[in-house]
Order: sequence, then structure tokens, then C-alpha cells
Amino acid sequence: MRRATALIGLFLFAVLALSGCTRYRATAVLGVDDTVSGSVIVAYSPEGLGMAQGSGRDVVAELKEFLERNATKVSRGSATVRPYTADGHKGYETVFSGVSTSDFLSLLRYEEGGQGVDFSLTRTPEGYAFSAKEQPDKPGQIRIPAEAVASVEIAFSITFPGPVLRANGEVSGSTVTWRPKLRQSMTLEAVGAATAPPAPSVADPPGSTPDDTSAPESGGLPIGIIIGALCGLLIAAAAVVLILRRFRN
Repeated sequence: MRRATALIGLFLFAVLALSGCTRYRATAVLGVDDTVSGSVIVAYSPEGLGMAQGSGRDVVAELKEFLERNATKVSRGSATVRPYTADGHKGYETVFSGVSTSDFLSLLRYEEGGQGVDFSLTRTPEGYAFSAKEQPDKPGQIRIPAEAVASVEIAFSITFPGPVLRANGEVSGSTVTWRPKLRQSMTLEAVGAATAPPAPSVADPPGSTPDDTSAPESGGLPIGIIIGALCGLLIAAAAVVLILRRFRN
């Protein structure tokens, strides 16, 4: 089983965790060939950045350094880090394409250590099985107060190649989306088909009828030609009868 420890539970560096001002959005599209494409956004609000600056830490620079180091370690496909700014939040977005499932789990992280979530993505006889379970606090670890994480924004979506078989998130087509809250019992689970459904059969051409009995069978004569020939024979026979009668008279 491929596993990686990802920091959704921590989300913030120690000082930012106390402010609870962070945005984390992850989007993943699973391929039939055990690859993943998508993006991960980690950004801080102006309030969080202000608190961090007061502590003398450049958390944005630290975030960039970690994400770029992570992106260079992918074993296949590509991963790049670019600045992210929206709604006053400032941070970075990691965009990846065709990376391995283990690399994907690694790209979900944005800092070493701390409290977090254990992510798993495996291939089973049913298809892909994805899960995320919050890790318990470690001894001596600072526990983030519930009121401090009320404004943390988390969104995670995963799209399977085929239908979703079961999930505890919001299902739309082959995509499952979660918007969990920190400090709640957080367990994300989804199982989906690892192969795409078969393509629909090609429709019959417009105007055609599969069981049209008026179409001639292979090797036979059209019904119109047969009727015309019979009419011609009848006319010829009538003409012969008239000629014979004249000769007799």
C-alpha cells in the first residue's frame, strides 16, 4: 500500500495555525495507467500573513521552498509550482500532470512533521481506493484550539476514470468532493472504477430502419422490377390474343 503523510490537519505553521487563516484546495484526476493529474493550492490570508510577519518568519518563502523541492522529486510526469493570489490570499499552487500515485500523495504535503492526515491511494480488484484519516496528536505536540481553525478553508476532490462505487463525500458523476472541517472527526473515503466505461455504439444513419422489410435481400430483384415485368407479360399476352382473333375473323 502506498502511503504518505499529508498536512491538512496541520495546515499552518505553528503561528499561522493559531490564526486559522489558510486555504487548502486539492484537485486530482486519476488515470487508467496509475497516474494522477491536478493541482494543490496552499495560501494564507492577510491576517495570517500579518501574524507570521510579526513572528519574524517568512512563511511564504518557506512554503515555496518546500513545494519546489517536492515537485523536483516526482518519478514520472511533471510538477511545477507557481504563485497563487486570490481573494486576498497569497501562496502557491502546485500543478502536476501524469505523476505516479505515490508522487501525488507526496505533493499533497506542504511541510515536514506536525499533526496531519494519513493519505492512501491503492489499486484494488474494484478499482481505486482512496482514503484520508486524521492522525492523532503526538506527545508534546501543540494542539490547535477549535476556535482557531474555524476559518480554515479545505476542499478536496478526486475524479475516477469510471463510476464512483461508494464514497462518504459529495458525488457528481465520477467525481467525489469533500469540504471537511478541522478538529472534527475527519475520514475521507471513496472507491471508484479504475477503467473508463465502454464507449456507446455508433448509431444507425438518420432515416434508416434496422428491420425495414422493404429493402431487397442480397441477390434478389427489387419488387418494383418484378411487378413491371409481370405487367409487361400480361400486355403482350393480350396483344397476341387480339391478333389471333383478327386472323380467325
